[in-house]
Amino acid sequence: MANVKGIFLTFSGFFLVMLVVTLSILVATTLQQSNDRLMESGSLERIYALDTSLERVVADLENQIDYDLYWDDNTFAFELYLTETLNSNFNDYGSNFSSDLQSLISFVESDQQEIAFFSTAVYNSNEKLPLVVKPHGFKYTHLNQGGENVLVVYPQTYVSYIEFDLVLPEDDFGSGIQWITQNPGDGMTFVLSVEDEDGDIDIFEQNISSDSVNEFEVGGVDITVNGLCNRCVELDRNSREVVSTFHVSFPSSSELPTLNYPSGLYVLDFPELGIYLNSTSRIL
Repeated sequence: MANVKGIFLTFSGFFLVMLVVTLSILVATTLQQSNDRLMESGSLERIYALDTSLERVVADLENQIDYDLYWDDNTFAFELYLTETLNSNFNDYGSNFSSDLQSLISFVESDQQEIAFFSTAVYNSNEKLPLVVKPHGFKYTHLNQGGENVLVVYPQTYVSYIEFDLVLPEDDFGSGIQWITQNPGDGMTFVLSVEDEDGDIDIFEQNISSDSVNEFEVGGVDITVNGLCNRCVELDRNSREVVSTFHVSFPSSSELPTLNYPSGLYVLDFPELGIYLNSTSRIL
């Protein structure tokens, strides 16, 4: 009987010790997991702050394009205005922006190995300074067409109204706006206004087809609608200096529209944390 009692006490003590050990392991594991989650949370917060900081720095680089994006209670739409002076060929266009961007890249990548820039996303031999509006997929960009810097707009979503306001500061615009290839229709409203240095103004406003080519010419500047795609607009200045203001209306959406550079301008890759961000920089 004493032996049975001793065995019982031995097993009881053994199970008690194992219980204490198991509980200790569980507590230690839980604490370690909690510490890991806290570290991950802190790391994510720091990476978010880093991404936001980079976004602001890139947005502050001067690209010579002025913009205004806002909700208009009168039109019940988001209105976007983009203004810039076009006075150089493609090779020279945006050179100051490119220089500032390369300086930023050299500074950041030399100090932070986990960050890699891919400047060709916004500045390459075929395209420079593309801007996109999310979530509409709208794109405003500059293409190399035989060395000319051609401004091209890709709506990539339904828009019923597009407007270009041009100022030709060098001399007058001759006989005004010429509608060369005419395809009227009810697909979209296209407005083209031109002003010269003498203050003379000519305005074209017409409902045109959204899938047939319409071509315009004024003062040596060519404007093509629906050439590259439906509702695409190309502005070829033919070496003239042009101050261009582009205006488009976006329908209401559940997501607030934002103006951005394309995705992939820079990448944050932290392998030990398992975090990879292919970032899009907003134009704040």
